Amino acid sequence: MSEPKSNWTTDPAPLLRVGEGFRLGEVDPDSTPGYAGDKKSGKKDLGALSTELNDLQERLFAAHHDDDTGPAVLLVLQAMDTAGKGGIVRHVVGAVDPQGVETASFKKPTDEELAHDFLWRIRPRVPGPGMIGVFDRSHYEDVLIGRVRELADAPEIDRRYSAINDFEAELAEAGVHIVKVMLHLSRTSRRSG
Repeated sequence: MSEPKSNWTTDPAPLLRVGEGFRLGEVDPDSTPGYAGDKKSGKKDLGALSTELNDLQERLFAAHHDDDTGPAVLLVLQAMDTAGKGGIVRHVVGAVDPQGVETASFKKPTDEELAHDFLWRIRPRVPGPGMIGVFDRSHYEDVLIGRVRELADAPEIDRRYSAINDFEAELAEAGVHIVKVMLHLSRTSRRSG
């Protein structure tokens, strides 16, 4: 049996990784790095990969969900409002068995959450071994909003950046594979196809 035709022209991972000097404003929101298809072919390609994605998630869950330690996956979705985070959850994460997925949506902190360090509300939502966790918005909001709206001074913002780096290093050490996605789409790219 032959492999189904895909519209991927190259591995997108290196094309999508950000590095030193990255500026979001320099990214064309209509671009599709490594992908030559339109929205319709994207749906078809996603459908073709759904079986493999579901199989990998089932193996992860079956091998580790009763363990105290072990691998997990954390998908962190960041985007402007109405940019498509819900669509990612429905169409990509929805392709796997929901019993192996934990979703968390982080809104404006409550008074109780504000009485603690900003990561206090995030830590309990990290996926356990064998699970896929999805953060719809995340701990980055507590830096971004604090900085943009001047809710925190510069030293506190710097402390939060360091705390996030330490937190993510701790997760990685515990076996949590973190996938960070910043959706940067134009209105035309979401409507085409």
